[in-house]
Amino acid sequence: MKIEQGDLFGSKTSAVKPTAATPKTTSYKNPPNTTLLGGLDEAALKVESVYLLRVLANQYIRAFPNAEAKKKFIHTVKAEMKLKQGILEPTLLLRDSLLKRNI
Repeated sequence: MKIEQGDLFGSKTSAVKPTAATPKTTSYKNPPNTTLLGGLDEAALKVESVYLLRVLANQYIRAFPNAEAKKKFIHTVKAEMKLKQGILEPTLLLRDSLLKRNI
């Protein structure tokens, strides 16, 4: 004996619906704005301060044979250390790092 969900609740339509292909969603985050205009958004700077510093450090690592990239990488690592120690505010550190990146 076949019992359908529609029969249990007195409905004449069947509860079986065709399944449509669901689009795949990715859990990746959009890349942060590392331009000078990105440094104007104080809320994003405070919330994602360590993430932005690590993105900048990663960009410098990719250009490592360059001597200037090494200096900027060390500056970014020092900025992250100062941020975690609470020496300076995240907005000031990130704006300084963004200035060094874009100049």
